[in-house]
Amino acid sequence: MISRGMFIGAALSLLLAAGCGASDQTVNSGANGNPSSDGGADGNGVTLQVAYESQSVPVDLGTLATSSYKGVNLVKLSDVWAASGISADRSALEFEFVGADGFKPSIKGCADLSGILLDQGYIDPTTRNLTWDETLGFSGCYSVKGAAKMNAHAPVDGADSGAVDAAGE
Repeated sequence: MISRGMFIGAALSLLLAAGCGASDQTVNSGANGNPSSDGGADGNGVTLQVAYESQSVPVDLGTLATSSYKGVNLVKLSDVWAASGISADRSALEFEFVGADGFKPSIKGCADLSGILLDQGYIDPTTRNLTWDETLGFSGCYSVKGAAKMNAHAPVDGADSGAVDAAGE
């Protein structure tokens, strides 16, 4: 049985070995700078395609509640997953994010992310730019611009090889 410490150490080593540079994430408030939370809008037509196995669901980001992160209203990625209605346990999955231009963090050598981290990831409901809680120390490769797809999959080889948060949760 693998101890929690060994698991955390292996996951962090994988993240460091992925070859991504230092964190260069920024949050651009653009037209979305109102720091108050809202209960969700009537929809703005900006969608993120969420997929797992044979299921693929467009989620209208404008219908989801926003949270203020660094003074910008953003939607938590965990809320996007919940809104998709896909019943799989996200904590047992890994996630790949794909930009409208085809960019994926794996192109830069960055591993897919554990579903545990979706609570610490955000998407701008207008631009679809991804932002991650800075305490994770993620490199810029995870800040996908104009994200179009959120693809979930079972961990490769049955082991959770995706990056996990610094607390190891």
